[in-house]
Amino acid sequence: MEKVYLKKIENQLEYATSDSLSDLLLLLNAKYSAPIFWSLKLLSSGEIDTISFEKNKPLFRFHVTKIRDTAWFSIKEDEIETTFKIRLDQLKIFMNKNLEISSR
Repeated sequence: MEKVYLKKIENQLEYATSDSLSDLLLLLNAKYSAPIFWSLKLLSSGEIDTISFEKNKPLFRFHVTKIRDTAWFSIKEDEIETTFKIRLDQLKIFMNKNLEISSR
């Protein structure tokens, strides 16, 4: 017989604008020094269909899959998991804005 720990997860639905999701990606990129923008650039250009990477301390998991014209995100920080989707045309606009800001 083995011990089994069960954890109740509470789902919470919220709404966000594309700009606030872009801000979240900017924050995560800076906070974890993760290759988020490089990865999203490859995804939005069509070179790859899936991105996945993680760090253990602190726990950070980032996964994006492109399905047709939409990018599906799953981001986990410690105990909090955030999922959302962005249309690829919106992702490309975000990437262009970010590249303009970083080239200044």
